[in-house]
Amino acid sequence: MVGYLLTPPVSVPALGASHRGSFTYSTDFRLVEVVRARTSTSERGISAPGRLRAEGERRIYFHPDGARSSFADLTSFESPELVEIDRVRFSVELGAQIMVRLVASATEARPFDYNGKMVTPRHGREDSEIFFGQPSPQFGGWLLTESG
Repeated sequence: MVGYLLTPPVSVPALGASHRGSFTYSTDFRLVEVVRARTSTSERGISAPGRLRAEGERRIYFHPDGARSSFADLTSFESPELVEIDRVRFSVELGAQIMVRLVASATEARPFDYNGKMVTPRHGREDSEIFFGQPSPQFGGWLLTESG
């Protein structure tokens, strides 16, 4: 799983809104539980054919000149500068759309230069996010958008 990180892994006021498009991530995971389809519907009224849980590792990268990553080349999300490694756990509810709940804990943080200032993501930082998505035939998978 790859994408753009909308919330930077550091809380430094100097980043301001100018960080948009500067951080990407790549996540490797394994399934740890799969729950078969149920006949009931979720609280949002979407028929849920199943649910799964997964865990793995997310790597966050900083792009000093802004990321120019492409879903046509997934390796483009994995450079140039690795700044954080997280242990991730997430659950996925499958239906007409997908809902992903992700919890990440920073296990490794590396300092990096941001506009002449050295910043370091906080080791041990915990983060939780919810994403919603729709099937994307163009990309051959699901296109997720962070809620909130």
